Amino acid sequence: MKEVLKELERKVTETSAALHHTSTTAPPVKGKDTEDEDAADKDADTDDKIDEVEEKEETAAVKGGNEKVDKELDQVEDANKAAQAQVDGLVKTITTVQEKSEASEKELIQEITDSTKEEQEAAEL
Repeated sequence: MKEVLKELERKVTETSAALHHTSTTAPPVKGKDTEDEDAADKDADTDDKIDEVEEKEETAAVKGGNEKVDKELDQVEDANKAAQAQVDGLVKTITTVQEKSEASEKELIQEITDSTKEEQEAAEL
């Protein structure tokens, strides 16, 4: 039973790692300001610091621009949802197996304790 738990935990870890691995982040851009520790943030239109840019809701404009890309994005989203559902199922299975294992261990310990007491009582007679 412990082998099954270890195998399920390994699969959950692998699946979780695969899900987190799919997200990509850009490396930091190196430049004079980011490499120089003494570089001060300047602004008030001295323009060494990037001005705040308003983030706009672009999903509606982007959606439908390229149907092939949209289909691929939908497929990736569906795959992520399916993988997350699989991970959730595995976690639930592991939790259930652990709970049942703990219950059976408690029951076994109680049976051993009871039989030991009975043997001691029989030996005293």
